[in-house]
Amino acid sequence: MRGVNATGGAAGDPGEPDGRGAPAGVPARWHLTAALGTWLLPGLGHWMIGERARGAILAVTIGSLYVLGLLIGGIGVIDRAAPLPGFFGQMLIGPTFVVLWAQERLWSWSAIDGTPSLAEGMPIGVMGEQGVLYTSIAGLLNLLCIIDVIYRVGRGGSPGPVGEAASASEAGA
Repeated sequence: MRGVNATGGAAGDPGEPDGRGAPAGVPARWHLTAALGTWLLPGLGHWMIGERARGAILAVTIGSLYVLGLLIGGIGVIDRAAPLPGFFGQMLIGPTFVVLWAQERLWSWSAIDGTPSLAEGMPIGVMGEQGVLYTSIAGLLNLLCIIDVIYRVGRGGSPGPVGEAASASEAGA
């Protein structure tokens, strides 16, 4: 005997969403390229699978948190020699590699002409701690977005003949 779902239809009917939000007839699909896009730029993966509004919101919120952390603590908050928890969080967001590249360029330029670098040393005190905290939290939120986009069924994919099967079952009832 088949159960009844919340809408009153029989559980397991074609078109009934399963636990991941996809219709029952649609096979599970991982969006690995979208996950890579999310790591490179927060929100890009959701944009790639067709969820434009969600992608834009994630790009603005996570990107703002990351940039705010860099503005509070300076470019020196991204430090490979820092304790692992903070640096691990920062590595979960792709623009960190751009910041590391910029740090290396600033250090090499200051070594050439002898002027003090903008990227020398870790910021001290509360400003440095807040910068690390903001950038690490942005990275950890981006990890949640990466996990979300891997399993999400976006509007960009074609679900197949589920709508036809649902209309055929309604016609027979």
